[in-house]
Amino acid sequence: MNRPTTSRWIISAALVTAFCLSGCSAPQPTQQPEAVRYELPGLIQYNYRWSAEPGIDLFGSPEIAVRAYLESYYIASFAHSTAAGYPGFEKATQVLVYDPPRERDINDRTNFEDLPHTGTFYAHILSVERSDQSFRAVVCQGNYSLMTAVPEGGYVNFGSRIPSPAVVELAPGPNGTTQDTRAAEGPARAPQTDMFGGWTVTRHALSTKNFDDNLTCVDKFPDPPETRPQRRYETFSAPYQTLPPYPGWSSSQ
Repeated sequence: MNRPTTSRWIISAALVTAFCLSGCSAPQPTQQPEAVRYELPGLIQYNYRWSAEPGIDLFGSPEIAVRAYLESYYIASFAHSTAAGYPGFEKATQVLVYDPPRERDINDRTNFEDLPHTGTFYAHILSVERSDQSFRAVVCQGNYSLMTAVPEGGYVNFGSRIPSPAVVELAPGPNGTTQDTRAAEGPARAPQTDMFGGWTVTRHALSTKNFDDNLTCVDKFPDPPETRPQRRYETFSAPYQTLPPYPGWSSSQ
């Protein structure tokens, strides 16, 4: 007498089992979006090659922040966009004050030209001054070998035979702490992570206003002075060679 009820129970259980097999599977793990990789703007086709006086560590902090800042500064300036700088650049420059003659905002694009910049940008850390709350670096800029393609053909150089030393001053960020960041040598042209180590850039002067510093910088680069362009914006049929970056950046940083 109970067979119909039993049959209905068996059929219902089978339907529930089939439904669960098709729709009650275990939840799948949520896929995390891939991290956005930093890419240099297309117009940046040159590389940086760094050196330093004995005792100055190109791989230590805060020297790494100086490297990351100056490289980013020129990249952002050529691209007319602070967003074009390395990871952490905009955060590290929120309180930055430029000494004259820098007057225009980097993001001012009124005269932007999407022209390739090629060659090699030499930089040499000439001196550093440290305290608990600040860091000051004087950097010789060998940008005579940095060149820009021009619409009418050929290339013009950015710097001249006698390098101009820049001053970069840093201070701990808003929370007053910094990290002992270390960088590894690598073939990458740019880092993928924030290499500022909590440092904030507080001042950037395009010159020390001491011509003796300019003369000191003359012999800090590999090209003999007599082979360099004598003045800015000379025209060349071929650009300066683009050498590999040094020390470059590790592809994992």
